Amino acid sequence: MNVLLALDLSGNSLTGNIPSTIGGMQSFLDLSLAHNKLQGQIPEVFGELKSLES
Repeated sequence: MNVLLALDLSGNSLTGNIPSTIGGMQSFLDLSLAHNKLQGQIPEVFGELKSLES
């Protein structure tokens, strides 16, 4: 089984809302969305990312 542990999307000039589909990636330990132009609330499904450390 392939598992994605870290995803760094920082500094990519991303715009719009944070996609809630990212919350479906239950294996994340590290997720970085810094230095973009994202807006809106953090999706509630992110609360289900139990292994997320940062």
